[in-house]
Amino acid sequence: MKVVSFRFQGRFHSGVMESDRLVPLLDLKSGEPMSLQDAIERGLSVANIGDFADKRRSMALNEIDILPPIVQPRKILCVGTNYESHQVESSREKQQTPQSLCGPPSLWLRMATLTLPA
Repeated sequence: MKVVSFRFQGRFHSGVMESDRLVPLLDLKSGEPMSLQDAIERGLSVANIGDFADKRRSMALNEIDILPPIVQPRKILCVGTNYESHQVESSREKQQTPQSLCGPPSLWLRMATLTLPA
């Protein structure tokens, strides 16, 4: 199952990709679109997230803009020098464990539209 975030008619949504269509996730109580971040915060697992997909409202992929999975992250976890080639090209000593750091949401510079490979 492929779960994606997307923009449709100016609003942010999340959904499940099924071949050439995308099925939006909806809050079962309100009927409103549910973001992937909302689903994660509610404790939904990938195994049952498809239960919130409304197949009656599926849309063609050419009608939407695919976005990063979490549209407005609260924090960003970064891993640095995790590849040996990166350590060599940056003239750093080889490390046994990768460095990690946490960045604020302002680290996210702009909203990018992703292009799916053909």
